[in-house]
Amino acid sequence: VLGPLDAAAIEQVVTDMVQARPEEGLLRLAERAHGSPFLLVELVRGLQEEALVSIEAGRASLVEERLPARVRDGMQQRLARLSDASGRVAGVASVLGRTFTFDQLAGMLDMAPATLLGPVEELLHAELLRPDEDSLTFRHDLLREAVRDSLPASAQRALQRQAVTVLMATGASPTEVADRLAAMLLLAAGRVSEGTVLADALLDKTMGPEQDAQVRLGIARMVGLSPDVRADAGRRALALPGLPAPLRARHVASLLHNLLVAGRMAEALELAPGAREVVRGSADPDAAFALKLADSELGYVAGDLQRALAAIDSAVSSSPGVNQAVHPGVARELRTQVLAGLDRYDEALAQTLAGLAAAQREHQGWMLRTWEACRGRQLLQLGRLAEAAAALEGVVETSRDAPVGVVEAPVVGALGRIAIHTADAALLRSCARIMRGVDDSSPRTVRGHAALLLGLQAMAAGDPLAARAQLRVLGNDAERAVVPTFPMDVTDEVSVVRIAVASDDGELCRSALASSASRAMRNPAVPSILGAAAHARGLATGRLDDLVEAVRWFERGPRPIALASALEDAGRTAVRLGEPDQGVAMLGPGAW
Repeated sequence: VLGPLDAAAIEQVVTDMVQARPEEGLLRLAERAHGSPFLLVELVRGLQEEALVSIEAGRASLVEERLPARVRDGMQQRLARLSDASGRVAGVASVLGRTFTFDQLAGMLDMAPATLLGPVEELLHAELLRPDEDSLTFRHDLLREAVRDSLPASAQRALQRQAVTVLMATGASPTEVADRLAAMLLLAAGRVSEGTVLADALLDKTMGPEQDAQVRLGIARMVGLSPDVRADAGRRALALPGLPAPLRARHVASLLHNLLVAGRMAEALELAPGAREVVRGSADPDAAFALKLADSELGYVAGDLQRALAAIDSAVSSSPGVNQAVHPGVARELRTQVLAGLDRYDEALAQTLAGLAAAQREHQGWMLRTWEACRGRQLLQLGRLAEAAAALEGVVETSRDAPVGVVEAPVVGALGRIAIHTADAALLRSCARIMRGVDDSSPRTVRGHAALLLGLQAMAAGDPLAARAQLRVLGNDAERAVVPTFPMDVTDEVSVVRIAVASDDGELCRSALASSASRAMRNPAVPSILGAAAHARGLATGRLDDLVEAVRWFERGPRPIALASALEDAGRTAVRLGEPDQGVAMLGPGAW
């Protein structure tokens, strides 16, 4: 009996067919065939027929992540060989999810269960479905997706709405209902407010407060949704009456985390004291885990990296492992960012690679992208530009306009910086085009990354006034001046000060200087942080001593691009101050 192909065999098949090494995005799509050789070959052939695979330097990457027409057409032909009743049942089942119950299927079709026996038996015989204890399951994700994609988009949306009602009526778990509501929000694609109103109406009509809050907790935990949507789900739940203490505590802790990820700092700081009190009073381990994560994030954003590391280590070591308001992988990914901020890149990269391996092993596509994004940013900071670009290009497709969320924004920003360093004008244009698509409805963290990259692009083009305008896009007061903090780069203030000095914006300059000085005071033994503070100070004051100090600190650290930038500024300043020999020493090859 032949079993499904394993991950190594899938990669070998794809490599043979495309004659190149497949990137992660292509492998993730291939894994959705669940090891079926026929489906895998059909999928890859279809991708090749529609030019959805790009080959560059011996590596194959997806141009667009979607099922090719070959797979959909093959499924339509397969459905055409079934009776009309079985085809209709298959289409409805595909909207319920990969696994569903007989009662849920009957509820969707408004039919007596007995009348479904014939169509279901036909689908089992056709090997579209298989029995799974008390439920039915599509044999492969690709089968379900192909059946679902054969439905018109309007029909999909209508059936998704009906599925929520049926799931709630048949006693589905809050997590299942949350999954379906999240699918509706994602299907809304730009109409999130409409989707939220619809979800609220369905919950209010069919659920009591506690069930309602359980469902909203599921939505608040879904990393695929905007953190603003997740935070608003938490606020609505906390407004419900009579919630049990553990459930209220999980919501409060999760809300604090989502506000921080969204960049809503004022709200987060206002909520934090009360959140700690609620979580302590509940004695709920899941809420305690999420609160420790949020405390780490508060320390991270404030620049207190040792406090952030202690809090995240406490969270990871005490992770309860079930029903958590935040996935533990998110905590471990934050830990690598804190380690990188502390110049502990060997540890950060080792944990990142371990996270990548775990995400691949557990088939967690969203966590795989998160880890790859984290790895790419670390490699950029270490000056390993080619490796960084290869990692980051597997996370986003810069050749097309795609939604930019909290995972994608720092990736596009990092790719844009690589383009500036390598004079890749085409890549920079692509990244800038994507960032210009970010609007006021995006989370503040996303808008911050977009503003900084567009500012760097303008500065690289020699237009400091346009660069300043980009940095001020979130507001004209210094408190709202953009320095992305989630995730952060401890040298970002150097770029902001450079733009502020060139555009004669004293307020923006003072704000960035205060931020870098505060971080240096809180982390007095981290070379990159001390170097960035000295570099920003030297740019603001024009003092050569400050810039030379920055060079000396960066020489002790692991970041060659930051060192090169400090050397360049110090060399130019030395020449301007009448010290050409010192300037040549800074600017010449001997400086390296």
